[in-house]
Amino acid sequence: MIGCPFYNFTSASSAANLFSYCRELRCVQPLLFKPNTAWSGASMFMYCNKLRELPTMDWSYCNNLSNAFKGCTNLINVNLPNTIQTIGTHAFEGCSSLGLSSL
Repeated sequence: MIGCPFYNFTSASSAANLFSYCRELRCVQPLLFKPNTAWSGASMFMYCNKLRELPTMDWSYCNNLSNAFKGCTNLINVNLPNTIQTIGTHAFEGCSSLGLSSL
């Protein structure tokens, strides 16, 4: 089992593809981003089959979640703030364990 990695993106503007295809990833610690700066989460956790929950973190400035959770078949809980204006295409495609009330 892979531990819960920690990443600090206070000098980056993208987490796109960060954990894509990390099929053994079960958890991740909250990611830190540059305050008040838009960032991309496109394909961020795509096909992380064993990931069940996302960390509590500030998603407020995320501007792209296209394919972000695609294929995360064990994802059961997602808490995104209402400040996200656009989810993006295929963000939750194949998330067969995710209930609609979780969004």
